[in-house]
Amino acid sequence: MKFGRLLTGLLWRLRRVPALFGRFRVWAVLILFVVLLGALSPFVGALSGLLNTVLRLVAPVLESRVGRTVLGVGALFLVGLWLYRRFRVKGRALLGAYALDQYLAGMMHLSAGRCRRAARHFERVLRTNRLVDLERTVEVYPEIAADARIRLALCHREQGDIERAMEHLELVKVKDLAPAMRRDHAEAKALVYSLSRELMDETVDREIDRALEGDPDNRRLWRLKRERAEGVGDLPAAIAAQRALLRAAPAHRKSAERSRLALLHARNALRLRRLEQDEEALAEVARARSLDPGLPLASLVAGDIAADRGDARLAVREYGQAPSRAGLDRIRALLAAGRIEGGGTASCVAESFPRAGVFLALAEHYLRKGKPRRARNCLAKLAELGAFDRHAAHLLAEVLRREGDAAGAERMEWRAMRGFLGGDGEGAAP
Repeated sequence: MKFGRLLTGLLWRLRRVPALFGRFRVWAVLILFVVLLGALSPFVGALSGLLNTVLRLVAPVLESRVGRTVLGVGALFLVGLWLYRRFRVKGRALLGAYALDQYLAGMMHLSAGRCRRAARHFERVLRTNRLVDLERTVEVYPEIAADARIRLALCHREQGDIERAMEHLELVKVKDLAPAMRRDHAEAKALVYSLSRELMDETVDREIDRALEGDPDNRRLWRLKRERAEGVGDLPAAIAAQRALLRAAPAHRKSAERSRLALLHARNALRLRRLEQDEEALAEVARARSLDPGLPLASLVAGDIAADRGDARLAVREYGQAPSRAGLDRIRALLAAGRIEGGGTASCVAESFPRAGVFLALAEHYLRKGKPRRARNCLAKLAELGAFDRHAAHLLAEVLRREGDAAGAERMEWRAMRGFLGGDGEGAAP
């Protein structure tokens, strides 16, 4: 109880000490410094001696230029080391953000077809990867360096530098990649290898097949496989690749890919016909027509097979399935060879192939056979189609001359001449 009262009284008397220090602050600091100096004088003496010793050792070094240089470099190294340890986390984050920005810029230029600019951005990403490990720094996309190297290889491929593209692809550590990135690497490798002149075709085909095993719906690889098969004349392999491409095609591309597949079947039918495998060729024609009923090449192959078998009527019908200039030329050849005889066959020609060129060819055919009336009927059909030209006018003039109408023949010849000079004779009815 007495001790508590004594302590309380002491604190009450010392209540004005802070105000006293505030009034005599400078003197208080000086007195405190003197007290500390007296207490620490042995330590200060030892420290002063140590500093003098260090200065005596460093003085000769500072007097020479080489020494000053070494000390400056050492000081800079120590400062740099301190800055690195102090700001390494922030520095890595900044470099990672820079690499990600360069990668996105490269992808933008690559999607726009500017491969040269894209390559510069991807190279900056790889240079940044030498300074910091982007796999650990860029957490949003750890495989940014591998992807940039793959894209850079594709850029070199577009620029024709196949060797550099192959070098970049070989530097990618495939085992450390995710499955999606492995597929991209396999695709890029197949695309680059396909343009190499040093690799054998078997090696390239093996790389393409390996890439397709990991990505069976890759339309770009199937298109490459089809083009390579077409290049060597392997139409069955091209058809197989095109079928896979048709299965993988989006809805808006189905029609175009189906037409391409039909054309390949027709080309294969033409190849089989040249090998005298007519039945197999007709089967290919049927497949082509199931995909594209209006394909002229399929009709030409079927018509040629029918003509070779001596069935002129069937040949004309086949040519009429998909009328074309080549089919008209074949019908004219059949007419000139006399293989289309009789009104029934000629009528079949007109019905199966109702084109202006056919009626013109039939008119010429009937005039050679001495049948001007039938020739006139064909020219009338020609006029109904609005295709009565100068040549038709000359033919009609010859018909009129054979029928004994010399005046009409002369007028028609004059009409053909007016059409030749730019008059209004074409397209009108005779």
